[in-house]
Amino acid sequence: ILAQGGIFPLISAAGYVGSALLGALLIYTGTLPQVQRLLLLLIGAVCMGMTMWYTPVGGLDFYLGIFGGLVLVAMAIKSRRAAVAAATWMGVMLCLYSLYDFRTDLWMHAELTDAGLLAQYWGEPLLAYPIALSWVLVSLAFMYRAMRSLIRKRR
Repeated sequence: ILAQGGIFPLISAAGYVGSALLGALLIYTGTLPQVQRLLLLLIGAVCMGMTMWYTPVGGLDFYLGIFGGLVLVAMAIKSRRAAVAAATWMGVMLCLYSLYDFRTDLWMHAELTDAGLLAQYWGEPLLAYPIALSWVLVSLAFMYRAMRSLIRKRR
């Protein structure tokens, strides 16, 4: 069950469910603006750290990673309104990206996606669609709960 670098079922689901979870967390923390700003600050710092660690210095991707992370950190520190807007926008975009990504899993070529790779890893290629569907349902549950809590808070 351990793949090179980790547990394969968790690794294969991380992109889909992880983006939905992070997006939902950014939306949910809209009920707690200070926590939302801290989360945005952490995302910016991690973005800069990973850019410095994994990207060759001097390339466009290096400068974009550093600049993007710096912008997030600056917004989190300097402007409450900008931080809340940026965090909520990022949360919505991550959730929408997750839903768009699931389109490939459920309606196009599930056997060629991470769900298909996991099904092949388990030796049952027909499991690709149920795996993808379970990821969709878990992600939708995260998104629904986050948006529901934000709407209840605003009432």
